[in-house]
This record gives sequence, structure tokens and C-alpha cells, in this order.
Amino acid sequence: MTTTGTPWVPRTKIRITGLSEVTVRYSDEFDGSVREDVYWIPHSGGYVRHGCNHSADDPQVCVGLAARGPALEAKDRDELLRVIRREWRRSRRDA
Repeated sequence: MTTTGTPWVPRTKIRITGLSEVTVRYSDEFDGSVREDVYWIPHSGGYVRHGCNHSADDPQVCVGLAARGPALEAKDRDELLRVIRREWRRSRRDA
């Protein structure tokens, strides 16, 4: 709840921002600041990674956008967008 008694509604935008990249831009529910997470796959498809370096050093992403569990995969940017949207909803539901 906000100080006015209305429920706090997070603002989230999930969109394709590169050839094999999806960006999630959202409001932090604790301090209201705007956060941005970048998820990407290799150009030929594969495991989803989190970070903007686009290197093997970026961690793989798992179910619920978690750091552990079954790894997420996508074959192209359209599937990546669907996967990130689905897992974003899952992560919010499980929070």
C-alpha cells in the first residue's frame, strides 16, 4: 500500500532491444527506483543469460529468472521475449 492507501502497482516494460536481447525495465517496489535487467541469447539460440556484456561470463538464467534450477533456452529473440515474459510473471507470483 502507498501512503494514500491505494495499492502500489509496479510498472514493467519487457521488450526486444537487440538482435538477441530483451530488456526488462521495472520500478523497484521498495524504493520506487527504476531498474533494468538485460537478458540475451547467442545469435544462433541457446541458453538465456543475464547481463549486458554478452560474454560467457554473464550468468545463465533459470526458471523464475533465478540463479539455480533448470536453465532457460530460446532459439530466437521472439522466443526469448516470450520466455522472459513468462518467467517474469512466475518470479512475481512466487515472490
